Amino acid sequence: MSEARCGISVERAAPDFATLIRATCYAIQQAREVMNFVYHSAGATAIFESNPFERRFRDLHTVTQQGQGQYSNFESLGQTLMGRTATRQT
Repeated sequence: MSEARCGISVERAAPDFATLIRATCYAIQQAREVMNFVYHSAGATAIFESNPFERRFRDLHTVTQQGQGQYSNFESLGQTLMGRTATRQT
């Protein structure tokens, strides 16, 4: 769908998209920090597959390694916010 049909200009969409990426990356990284805190608080039982937390721990850490969750997104975001073309496309 063209931007004209959507009623959104490229100039307007870029900052909105950058804000979305920033919020998403930050939320994923904060969730990982919370999960690590809970993991350490849970003790030795957290590592067993019979513990439902173990699966959630693995799932969240998998998400942080994919697409939106990677720290390298912050570099591209910074470049975009500074008016430069991002060198790494996410």
